[in-house]
Amino acid sequence: MGTTLAGLSLMVEPDFLGATLPLFEEGVVKCVEWSVDLGWSARGIPDWLHDLLAEYEAKDALYAHGVHFSPFSAEWQPEKDSWLANLSREREARKYRTLSEHVGFSTVPGVRIGAPFPFPFCAAARELGVSRLRKLHEVSRVPVALENLPLAFCEADVWAQGPFLRDVLCGADGLLHLDVHNLHCQLENFGCDPVALLETYPLERVRTMHVSGGSWADARDARHPHVRQDTHDDDVPKGVFQLLEQALKRAPNVEAVFLERLGGTMTSERDAEQLRADYTQMASIVTTSTSTSTSTSTSTSTSTSTSTSTSTSTSTSTSTSTSTLDDLASYQRSLIDALLRGEDAAEAFRAASPPEWRAITNGYEPRMLRLAARIANSYTLKD
Repeated sequence: MGTTLAGLSLMVEPDFLGATLPLFEEGVVKCVEWSVDLGWSARGIPDWLHDLLAEYEAKDALYAHGVHFSPFSAEWQPEKDSWLANLSREREARKYRTLSEHVGFSTVPGVRIGAPFPFPFCAAARELGVSRLRKLHEVSRVPVALENLPLAFCEADVWAQGPFLRDVLCGADGLLHLDVHNLHCQLENFGCDPVALLETYPLERVRTMHVSGGSWADARDARHPHVRQDTHDDDVPKGVFQLLEQALKRAPNVEAVFLERLGGTMTSERDAEQLRADYTQMASIVTTSTSTSTSTSTSTSTSTSTSTSTSTSTSTSTSTSTSTLDDLASYQRSLIDALLRGEDAAEAFRAASPPEWRAITNGYEPRMLRLAARIANSYTLKD
């Protein structure tokens, strides 16, 4: 596609359309991303969105995103067959450049929709991820990417995610969908060095990026009063724009960067104006940064390799290499059960997790488990 494009992740709500319409009219939205499974309900999508998707499909600037497949859920449920059948029909209806889905697991038996949660980065999870990405590619017939998680239960998992993703994506010949605000959450919550953390990821596999805002939650922790969460419901922080600049310098193959803002979260004209201001700033960074990304990436390749090697040793120390897929399924069922029973049960998961995972879960931070419990009880839909 040549130069990197700036675009929007589409929402169906009226406030999103009202806020973004001036950007479309100015012709500054060069590509769009559509979360395909949001359009698979009986009510379908509005006519204006159908026309917009067709317009960007004709420009070869339409990207697909998935929300509910949950590629790292260890147990295969009937809903996954339905999801893939819908994806197959979507592929026949529209031409997308890539498809992205989330790292993390969100479903277990009895839970059909939820937010993505962390899991141990073990060999069984790697094999599962490779298999599921291959399945998604087989059905979609486009390159498939994984989006990095915003939530981590401890700092060791923050540093382990990049090397784990490198292993999975190399095994499946997949792409990395780099969510900059998700990285920002981990930087805020664990105080990591931004460049060092960026360079643990396989940045040469990045084709698409997300930029968004979020919110702060009460951590109930004297040392860390607040935790950052990825809620897509507020302005883009300054730190996210700074991190975007760093990421674009180090990722030589980026095609598109999308601004995310949930529909239904803009309650005033000020909110709409700020969304447009955020988009303008993001687009400016994309335009000015990508011209030097190739040379910068080449000059930093040695440090990237070194950082990845260091982080891989951290990853292996926090994973259980002999665990099986059944062990992973047991972990996932136990975690979701604890989270849905509330913050106290979530905190107790550290010592009450399946025995084979106890060495890992003992290191989980209570503040992050409490945050996960709030997220679970806000977004989970049971059968």
